[in-house]
Amino acid sequence: MKTFVALGLLFLCNIAFSQSFEHIAKVPDHVKLMFDQAMSKYDSSKFIDAISIYNQVIEKEPHLALSYSNRGNCKFRLGDFRGAIKDYSRAVSKDSSFSQAYYNRGLAKNKIEEYGDAIKDFNISIRLQPKHPFSFFHRGYSKYMLMLYEDALADFDRATALDHNYQQAYYYKGLDLFSLGRFKEAIVEFNGSLVIKSDHVLSYYYRGRSFCMLKENQKAISDFSTVIKFDPKFCDAYLYRGIINSTLNHNRSAIEDFTTSMKLKPQCSEAYYNRGIVLFKSKKTKEALSDWLKCEAMGNTAARTLIERHFGKEQQ
Repeated sequence: MKTFVALGLLFLCNIAFSQSFEHIAKVPDHVKLMFDQAMSKYDSSKFIDAISIYNQVIEKEPHLALSYSNRGNCKFRLGDFRGAIKDYSRAVSKDSSFSQAYYNRGLAKNKIEEYGDAIKDFNISIRLQPKHPFSFFHRGYSKYMLMLYEDALADFDRATALDHNYQQAYYYKGLDLFSLGRFKEAIVEFNGSLVIKSDHVLSYYYRGRSFCMLKENQKAISDFSTVIKFDPKFCDAYLYRGIINSTLNHNRSAIEDFTTSMKLKPQCSEAYYNRGIVLFKSKKTKEALSDWLKCEAMGNTAARTLIERHFGKEQQ
């Protein structure tokens, strides 16, 4: 009988399953059957129906931590993160050693951007379950979102040490290193992510950004082109490929990339700014001015500097 689901952040797709028979070992058989029915509803994504069953279980057996935790899981899936937090809190008040409830409460707090409180829950989860890679990863994610990059890196390292196939941990470790300006090390981690999941678009994108920072332009172009192959609507891949093409004086290709970026994201001021530079280099001064004026209208003050330098302060 499956009685417990440990959640993962939806956008990270780290859903862990475990079983907790000890939480319902002494309850009547008809209550155990209700748990099975609720889990069947959960597995069918009928979360409201599952909540209804857990409500009945709680009425009959209000002391069961698992009932509150599993009801919290359903609320989490419905996007009711604060409601889920209340249920996880009830669960740990019934059983202070219920590591999964602390872990899931931490996930829910991450979803509402209460990262500091989430870290406290992951700390307890790790103390109770010190070899749980998801707890290290999500604590690292909380720290990353608080820009505690060095501390986050230690947690991502621990997550990959516990699970060598933890693709998201390699990706976030790369992202963390990228944020620290350690681009060569970031590339190694994005490589690790792509070994496990060869179609992970963001790993290609940030590896390309890393190559770009290291001025390894052809490798960067290759990665941005791969991003575009997988996701033709990835605006920033065109933008950064255009910037590199501009650096390499591949002006026609650069203009095409910036133009596509604008079509995908009409308010992308960087695309107008950079296309204006390429147009100006190509002696298309009127078109360049038009792009910079549009860029300025979007709030990009750097465009005004170029306008005044090349066309005078009176140009509006």
